[in-house]
Amino acid sequence: MAFNRFFSRETLQIVSRFLMRILKTVGTFFHAMYVEWGRDNVFFGAAAIAFNVLVTLIPLTVLIFQISAFAVMGNISIREEFINWLTELNPFVPEHLISDLEQAVLGGRSTISIIGFVTLLWMVSRLFGTVRTALDKVFEAPGRHIVLGKLYDFLLAVLVAVCFILAAVFTIAARLAVDTPAGEFLTSQPVIGPALSGITARILSETFTFLMFFLLYWAGPNKRMSVKMCITTSALAMVFASLGTSVYMRTVSAPDWGVVYGSFISIMVTMFWLYWLCVIFIGAAEVSAVVHRMIVMKQE
Repeated sequence: MAFNRFFSRETLQIVSRFLMRILKTVGTFFHAMYVEWGRDNVFFGAAAIAFNVLVTLIPLTVLIFQISAFAVMGNISIREEFINWLTELNPFVPEHLISDLEQAVLGGRSTISIIGFVTLLWMVSRLFGTVRTALDKVFEAPGRHIVLGKLYDFLLAVLVAVCFILAAVFTIAARLAVDTPAGEFLTSQPVIGPALSGITARILSETFTFLMFFLLYWAGPNKRMSVKMCITTSALAMVFASLGTSVYMRTVSAPDWGVVYGSFISIMVTMFWLYWLCVIFIGAAEVSAVVHRMIVMKQE
């Protein structure tokens, strides 16, 4: 009797209507994504951002060196850890450049003048101008005035540089904490040591990646962005970036890539990975914008 009631005509109709609503919503979402993805030129915007990252990475490194020089000038251990952290930017920032900057800026023998500092900001701001333009298209925000927009790009450049410095400081602090008596005791434990080091590094990495995404999504578009929407978009971007990186690394591990690019395999793989992350960055914003519009239309 209960079996017949569960599979009654009324129950099947309710389930059928529910499934139809889900299919309609999913179809509407993917259709809107297809239309908006092409209208906003996501692949072109991602290519522009990736190119500007390559162009401005060295000026941004110099800017970070200059801002952080006052903090690490007198501490040799922090300076060494900071250099090791920046060395991970290879192959885009050559080791000899980092060595020259260490001797010139961190060594106290050279400082950047006001004109040089403004020039660095101008070069770095082009990257954030591209990010701002891409997010304005996705979130349908009006463009900024050319002068005010450039000044805003300067502000974003400084904020991102500060975020990089904070990431480096906390990472260095975590590494130096290992050398303390308490840190040596914990890391010497067979189970706690490796787990603690891995968890700490993962938490720091994920936290500052999230903050970076949140800052760009919240401050980039020329419109008032809700904190809830920025948090959702940042979390979505982190999930997509993690999954996309895993899939991409499995793809490029095929031996055919080495045959195609030869000795340039590491550079080409890193460039493609950078472009892929830029696609994910704009794509997450596109998903969030489409879902937000669908919710608003449903409420109306």
